Amino acid sequence: MWIDVLENGVFFGGLITAWMIVVVIGSLRWNPEIWVHDAPPEMRAALPPKSDLARRQTTWVAAVMFAGLAALLIGQIVELNTRLRGSPGFLPIFVAIWLGLQTFNLIDLVLIDWLLIETIRPSWATLPGAEAFAERRFYGFHFRGFLKGFVGITIAAGAIAALATGVMALL
Repeated sequence: MWIDVLENGVFFGGLITAWMIVVVIGSLRWNPEIWVHDAPPEMRAALPPKSDLARRQTTWVAAVMFAGLAALLIGQIVELNTRLRGSPGFLPIFVAIWLGLQTFNLIDLVLIDWLLIETIRPSWATLPGAEAFAERRFYGFHFRGFLKGFVGITIAAGAIAALATGVMALL
């Protein structure tokens, strides 16, 4: 059973990561200002306020991102349920969801935050007004974000597993 749980977590971790990378990089190319809330505090303080257009775009990007993520998580739970021929219970769902989401958390840190944003620094991903920070690197800031994500994902995976287990018990 645990091999199935691990395979499910890794497979859906790949799908979640692919989805989130498409959304993050696509929205960075569309308008990097959408992600100003994820900039280091000292950079945010030096940047102009988020424009009304970027606020609306942020809402749309968040809606699309979370709708796709919700669909993938539901698919992950359904696939695990099918693979294990019945309700797997809280712990297997928790482990599978946790693995899937932590996969993205790690890839986001290494490929998007550290490699793309901090090392390569393409012009299309640079926030308007952040030119003064061109020589600064914020690797520690992103690592702290990864750690916060680690805790948040652990809590979210528990909540999702509890909800899924409860729904399956009602069916």
